[in-house]
Amino acid sequence: REDALSEILGEHMLVNHEWKIAVNTEGKAYLLFDLEKDPAEQRNLAGLPEYREIEEWLRLRILERIAASHINEG
Repeated sequence: REDALSEILGEHMLVNHEWKIAVNTEGKAYLLFDLEKDPAEQRNLAGLPEYREIEEWLRLRILERIAASHINEG
């Protein structure tokens, strides 16, 4: 798979080979890790201006995955 998505209590986490992101129920990222450079997840990049584009791209991917799952259910 290209990525994996999980959800608990309205919060979502997406993981791919390079990134891991977790967003709260409002869609705001509170965890962001560069898994290639930081596989032990020691440096949280969420909210840092230089990673804003990555956050946006990953949030969009979360929405795409959620939308696709609802289409497949119906």
